[in-house]
Amino acid sequence: MKELLDVFIAPYDKESIFRIITQLDWIALSVKHFVVEVNAYQEKQRLDDYRNIFELLKEMANLLEDGFKQLSRKEVPAIALIHDKYDLVVEYRAQHVAQLLQQEDCKHIIIHKDILAQLKEIAKRMHVTANTLEDMAIKIL
Repeated sequence: MKELLDVFIAPYDKESIFRIITQLDWIALSVKHFVVEVNAYQEKQRLDDYRNIFELLKEMANLLEDGFKQLSRKEVPAIALIHDKYDLVVEYRAQHVAQLLQQEDCKHIIIHKDILAQLKEIAKRMHVTANTLEDMAIKIL
């Protein structure tokens, strides 16, 4: 019976594979939207203020990549690290917004709140992708 199950049932169903593809597409789309907003607002020079968030996003992306590699080796990815990084993105974003609200320039506040919201969206999409990756890992245990 075990041999039959191993032969006829793939560890990942089409729904799981489609879900992970969709989540990766959402990450790419969120990055694209971020670039569109930054270009529209012409705020490239001020992005250095958010270096701490960019570093976290880079770490999250690397952890996702490592998670896919671990999954291909039938190991359980360290998803909790991605969740922790997401929490830090939310915390840093809140700190940046609080600093923005100390300023008088409403236009600057609105633009940068939008930029920070888009950065949070990228992180959120990576978080959701990590959850889907974890779901796939559970199926191979």
